[in-house]
Amino acid sequence: MIIPHAKGIDQTTAVSAFTKFPPLGERSIAGGRPYGYGGWAEEQPLETNRQTLCSPQTSKRR
Repeated sequence: MIIPHAKGIDQTTAVSAFTKFPPLGERSIAGGRPYGYGGWAEEQPLETNRQTLCSPQTSKRR
C-alpha cells in the first residue's frame, strides 16, 4: 500500500498502524465469506502482517 502526501511523522505512524493487525497495528479483524463466516486462525494476522507493506510518502515543500 502506497500512501502519498503523508504529512509528518505522526500521520505516517497512524497510517502505518491502520495497515497492520495487532500487535503491530490497529487494523480490525472480521470474518466473512473467505473465512467461512468464522474467525481467523491465530497465526493468520501475523502472516498477513508479514505480507503487508505500507509505504507512506512524505515530501518537504521548498
